[in-house]
Amino acid sequence: MINLGIVGTGWISGSFADACKLTGRYRISAVCSRNVAQAEIFGKKYKAGLFCDDIHILAESGAVDAVYIALPNALHYEPCMTVLRAGKHVIVEKPAFSNIAQTREAFSLARKNGVLLLEAIRSIHEVNHRAVKEAISHIGQICGANLTYMKRSPRYDLVLAGEEPNIFTLLFSGGALMDLGVYLIYDAVDWFGLPTNAVYYCQKARTGVDTGGVVLLRYPDFDVELNFSKICNSRMVNEIRSRDRSIILDAAQNIRSIRLIDSDQNETELAQSPKEHWMEDEALCFASLIEGESAWTSYESLCNLSHDVHTLMTGIRLDAGIVFPADSPDSASTG
Repeated sequence: MINLGIVGTGWISGSFADACKLTGRYRISAVCSRNVAQAEIFGKKYKAGLFCDDIHILAESGAVDAVYIALPNALHYEPCMTVLRAGKHVIVEKPAFSNIAQTREAFSLARKNGVLLLEAIRSIHEVNHRAVKEAISHIGQICGANLTYMKRSPRYDLVLAGEEPNIFTLLFSGGALMDLGVYLIYDAVDWFGLPTNAVYYCQKARTGVDTGGVVLLRYPDFDVELNFSKICNSRMVNEIRSRDRSIILDAAQNIRSIRLIDSDQNETELAQSPKEHWMEDEALCFASLIEGESAWTSYESLCNLSHDVHTLMTGIRLDAGIVFPADSPDSASTG
């Protein structure tokens, strides 16, 4: 049983805690929040015993084996490094860090201290994400792909009203690429590998962050187009094409339908039934890796994937003129 500490009490923390409970592999033992009373309200549901507003208390507690961090993007790095220095495993919500410099430093510290650092990008752990990857390996030479994730955020109304919520501010490393595009980048890199070239054509809010756009990934023999937005919804088809077959997805994450269509228009449904909870697959994988058991993938593979994704995201983001405070050479979080 893994004694898990949780940093942050938002809805995503509650979802992950519920998934952990379903696996039977975790005990929620501690909760850290800026408000101790809020930590208690959150943690008592899971019978946690430690509530605090100081990450150092959580990191040094003998009642904690691993820590799950779910804070605004720009606030992941420092508590992560604090926990890693204390010799505890870390699970950090996507995107794990603001840039590739932070990513390299954090994974290096984890290796040095002999603990695991895991990025909670739950979509790659889902059974149907893996089913797509398997299907791709059997359809022949890829000719191209289009992947879409557009979801209008109600917080955009705050931007229109003159406010600057966390997800729409440079200060907290926000924007559509970091929030939604990261899923598509993970899909593309895991399914097709790193591209030879990439460019991000984006629209920006008055706050300076991207509200959405198109990422074009160029591979030696095909291109992949990623479409995402936080200011509108979409029903565009997600498609992966070879010379004589297509894979049609109902979504690029939380996939429920995978239709393989051949040149004669014959269709085969490849999707499998997912777990009861949408975060259960990743929670199970993390538990197995933390306890030294075999999982559907290796820890090294996940580390390499996170590194490749953050390298790509940092490059296209900076090329698009989206610069976070964490990118400054003077920032403590970049070295």
